[in-house]
Amino acid sequence: MPDTNPHAEPQTPSRIAPPPVAPWRIWTLRFLFTLIAVILGWQQWSSILEGTASDWPAWKGLGRSMLAILSVLALLGIFQPLKLLIVMVYEMAWKTLWLLIVALPIYLDGREMPTIMDVTLNASGMVLLLVVIPWRYVWWQWVVQPVDPAGPAPAGG
Repeated sequence: MPDTNPHAEPQTPSRIAPPPVAPWRIWTLRFLFTLIAVILGWQQWSSILEGTASDWPAWKGLGRSMLAILSVLALLGIFQPLKLLIVMVYEMAWKTLWLLIVALPIYLDGREMPTIMDVTLNASGMVLLLVVIPWRYVWWQWVVQPVDPAGPAPAGG
């Protein structure tokens, strides 16, 4: 006999259980989030808080602002690494794009860019991210899970 209780929760499509994520991956993600929060946070926030931001060119201010907020998101990632995987995917994506469209052409032309080694070394951390990010979990979270366009059902509706 079907449930006729008007206050019962509506039936939702069955959700597939998440794939397991090894504890070493979670702890390594926490460590990487901590590095980003501390190092990037120190660099960006000290520059912002010294009070000369209004003298920066617009693009420098934009970059510093985005990286400062990235450090705040990394703080959250220390405590919720799987919920903030998008931050690590974003890190990997922008660094890959930068390497392909900025650093590689400069390298292939034989030109020098003063900070290219610093950024290239930083971007080489992508190899670590490729290993650490639980890709099956990412696929499950962003592709397999059904889309819920309406959000949660209103209470008492």
